[in-house]
Amino acid sequence: MVLKNHCDGVLAFGGGSSIDAAKAIAACVTNTKTAQQLAGVFKVKQAILPLYAIPTTAGTGSEVTPAAVISNSESHKKEVIIDPKLTPRMAALDCNLMLELPPAITAATGVDALTHAIEAYISTNATDHTNELALSAIKLIFKLLETAVTNGKNVQARQSMAMASYYAGMAFSRAGLGYVHAISHNIGAKYAVPHGIANAIILPQVLDFSLPNIEDKLANLARLTNIVDNGVSDKNAAKTFIAAVRQMIKSMGIPHYFENLEAKDIPELARSALKEAHFTPYAVPKYLDQMGCENLISKMMKA
Repeated sequence: MVLKNHCDGVLAFGGGSSIDAAKAIAACVTNTKTAQQLAGVFKVKQAILPLYAIPTTAGTGSEVTPAAVISNSESHKKEVIIDPKLTPRMAALDCNLMLELPPAITAATGVDALTHAIEAYISTNATDHTNELALSAIKLIFKLLETAVTNGKNVQARQSMAMASYYAGMAFSRAGLGYVHAISHNIGAKYAVPHGIANAIILPQVLDFSLPNIEDKLANLARLTNIVDNGVSDKNAAKTFIAAVRQMIKSMGIPHYFENLEAKDIPELARSALKEAHFTPYAVPKYLDQMGCENLISKMMKA
C-alpha cells in the first residue's frame, strides 16, 4: 500500500505491535527487503521513510526505541530488527487515547514497561543516564499502575504511565534488555501469549535467578518504591522487592504460569531464548546455560 499510494511517510497509531509493524514497513520500503531479511542487528542499511508514532497503550515504549519485534506466522517465532534508523522522528503521548483501555490490557502493558525499566537497570550496560530514566519509570509504575488498572479514567495515572513507558523505552534502548524478554518472545510466539502477560509471568523467576548478582540494585528499588525502610538489610530488601513484584502482578489478575506450556517444548524454547539473548546486546548480570534456562522455564508450567 505504501508503494502503491506513493506515500512519503508513515504514521504509526496504536499499541506496540502496530508501531513495530510501521517500523518494519518504513524500513522494508526503502531497503527493498522483507522484514525477515532485516531481522538482526544493524541490517537496515538505508534510512527508513519518515516515521511518526502515537502510542495508544502505555507499556512497549516502541515510540522511542530502535527495535521492532515481528512475528513469523510460519515458524511461530518472533524476530527482532534492531537498528537506530527505526527510531521514530517524533512521538506524541496523549493519555486521553488510553482512557478506554480495558484493565487487562492496562495491566499487561504496564508490566511490560516495568520489565523494560528493571532489565535496563540491572543491565551491565547501564549508565547513570539510563539508571535515571529506569528509576523514574519504576517509581511511577509502582505508584500508579494499579490505579490505572482499577480506575482507567484517572488522567493523572494514565499520563504518568505514558511517561513511565517512555522513560523505560529510552532506558532499555541504551542499556539493553535481558532474559525476561528473550524467553518471553519465544514463549509468546509459540503459544500466542500477549507479550506483557508473558513478561509478567517470567519477570519474578528471572529476578530470583539473578538475585545473587543484583542484590544491591533490587534493595535500592525496594527503598525507592518505599516497600522497605532504609534500615532493612540489602538481602531482605531485595527479596521483599521481588515479593512485591509478584504481589502486584497477582493483584492485577495475571497468573504465575503459562496455561499451555508443555514439557516437550521447553528444550527448544530455551535454545531459542539463549540464542536471542546471546546474539543481541542483552547485557545480563548473570548468565544462564541450556540446563539452567530449561529449569527456569519449567517453573512456569501449570501445576
